[in-house]
Formats: sequence, structure tokens, C-alpha cells
Amino acid sequence: MPFAVHIDRESVDRIACRIRPGGRMAVEFREGALWLGERNVAVRLDNASVFCSMLSRSPADPRIRSANFRRFAALLSMYSGITGFGMSAVEVMDILRKDTARTELGQALIGCRTYLGCCDPSLQWRAVRPLIGYGAGLTPAGDDFLIGALGAGLYAGRVSAVIVSKLAERLAQHPDLTTDVSLEYLHYAVSGQFGSRVLEVLNALCCQMPTYVARAVWSLIGTGRTSGIDTALGIYCTIAKLEKEVSP
Repeated sequence: MPFAVHIDRESVDRIACRIRPGGRMAVEFREGALWLGERNVAVRLDNASVFCSMLSRSPADPRIRSANFRRFAALLSMYSGITGFGMSAVEVMDILRKDTARTELGQALIGCRTYLGCCDPSLQWRAVRPLIGYGAGLTPAGDDFLIGALGAGLYAGRVSAVIVSKLAERLAQHPDLTTDVSLEYLHYAVSGQFGSRVLEVLNALCCQMPTYVARAVWSLIGTGRTSGIDTALGIYCTIAKLEKEVSP
């Protein structure tokens, strides 16, 4: 993730032995290492590599993207589980392809697809507001979905970074809409920063190697209980709007 330190399994086990469940712990960075409070644990960062979480511009070849978009949609439709929205991935995709859904959730998903990239900050906020905090868990489904949609929108140049900055202001004004963890992810997303698996999918969608798409998508979908598929559906939300434009 944009703000995480990734360590190996053995280190995780060693650290876990020194942490009391439910206990508070301060983390301090000094002398080239992360020190975990009074637990006498240090994670040295001497040879750590730095992950760039910022989006780059996407290639402009519409033929490559068109083919990969179709592959992406086909892969999502193969997901057999239930998403964080309480329905299958295919059902969510059908809602995003059509304008016939009349449920509150359906209208929220369609609103996000329609207005996330608009130039009116107030209209954009009204469209995404119903999704923020929607669902259960540390990262509710609506937030994961919105992060995916923002990533694809910014990557494809269909969401303005200037307008999204206004969305960041709205989030700061309403910190109680979702969980602390999810709010942190959203703050990173509106600043154009995303986790490695999201970036891998976005890059794969513009790559000439079809196998990259499948590898990246399954890696993302495998994240969390439903966070991965919910995020992938958010990416599809933006793609659904682009499909007709990029079709040859």
C-alpha cells in the first residue's frame, strides 16, 4: 500500500510475538529503522526499496485498451463469489452497463459512473457520497469501489485532478462517513496514490501482453475478503463508460 512497510513472513512472526492483542503501540523512525514502542523491536530499512504509488500517464493506443478492457470484463464475470455489495460481480457489472436499476444501491453505482468525471465538484460529491462507508468491514465495499473508479479515471485522464482535490476537501469535512482505515485509503486515492495491485491492473490494461491482464486482475481480486473484487469493479465502472469510445 502507499504508506506501508512490507516485511517478510519470518519478521512478521517475530514481531507478533512481542505485541499484546488490543494493546497500544507507538512507532518511531530513528537511526534508519522503525522502532516499535517499548517492545524492543526494530525493523531496519537499510536495503529497503521504495515503492512509487503515484499514477503515470496511460498509453493512448485505443486498440490495445479496447482488447484488454474486454479481457478485464471477462475475468471479472468469472468471479464466483459474492461481492461486498451482497450480489455477484456480474450483477454489479449489469447495473453499470445499463440505466435500469432502481434500487438505492443501483442508483448510487450509476451515479458514480456518470458523474465521477464531471467538472462540477458539488455534483461529483453528491454522486459519490452514497457510496462512502457503504458496506461492512475495515474498508467498506463502496469505498473500495470508489478507489478503483478514481484510479481508472485519473489514469485514463477522465477524472480531473483539480476537481478531485475538491473531493479531498469534502472528505476532510466529513471524517465520520467511514472507517479510519478506509478514510486514509480514500485520502491517498484523491491525491493520485494507490496500492501496487491497483497500479498493476491499470498498467496491464494498457499493455500489449494479454497474460499481464489476467495475472494482475487475479492478484487484485485475491486481496482481502471482498476488497479486491470491489476495487476491481470500481475500475470496471470507469471502463464501462469508456467501452463504446475505445471500441474499434
